[in-house]
Amino acid sequence: MISGARRDLGVARGASLTLQFPRIRIASGSFLKKRMTEKKEIDVGKHVFVPEHRKLSEDEKQEILKKYKLTEKGFPGIKLNDPAIKNLNVEIKDIIEIKRKVLGTDENYLYYRAVI
Repeated sequence: MISGARRDLGVARGASLTLQFPRIRIASGSFLKKRMTEKKEIDVGKHVFVPEHRKLSEDEKQEILKKYKLTEKGFPGIKLNDPAIKNLNVEIKDIIEIKRKVLGTDENYLYYRAVI
């Protein structure tokens, strides 16, 4: 493995190779330690590349199931803990409508996912 590293780094045969990594000392209660352990909640639904997600009402769900002649298991799944549907208050077997915009036009495509 060392010979491969020497070759990758362009070190000649017979020359010594010393790698040094900076040491970081984190004192307890320090600002850096707090920043590294903080968990931030990010709403990915507001990101420009995340399409619009919405939970279908029970009537809309029955209409879609009838239209496509499927059950909830017939739809592709989306996990209950998916960040895009985190704030929609969904439960397993709910149907999610995803509206994707077509670039360069005003057209939208609708996709459906069952919460698993």
